[in-house]
Amino acid sequence: MAGLIGMVGATAACAGAPASTAAPSAAASCGTYTVRDLAEVPEKAWTCLHAGETSSAELVITRHTIEGDPIVNRYLTGADIAGIEVVVDSTADSFGPKDVTTWACTDLNAALELLGCRHV
Repeated sequence: MAGLIGMVGATAACAGAPASTAAPSAAASCGTYTVRDLAEVPEKAWTCLHAGETSSAELVITRHTIEGDPIVNRYLTGADIAGIEVVVDSTADSFGPKDVTTWACTDLNAALELLGCRHV
C-alpha cells in the first residue's frame, strides 16, 4: 500500500536508534539495517523475511527523519501472521507522534510497497 510506505517513509526518512518499545521477538533475524531508502536493504534480507512466513522472521530497519531522528520499523512474518506485520516506533521523533503503531499487511511487492495494510 503506497500510503503506508509513504507514511513509513515520511516518518522514517528513516543515528542512534532507540530500542523498540514493542515486545522482543523470538523470530529468526533477517538483519538490522540503517538506511536512507528501502532499496538500500539487501535483497537477501527481504528473501529471509518472506522465507519466515512458515516459521517466523524479523527484519529491523531504521531510517531518519529530515531532522535526523530515528524511526525504527520492525517487519515480522510467521505462521501466526497473515502476511507481514510492521511495527513502527516513532518515539524518538522530535516532531512526530512519538508512538508505536502496528500495521497488518497482506504482502510486500517488488517495489517495496506494503499492500493491503490495516492499523491494528
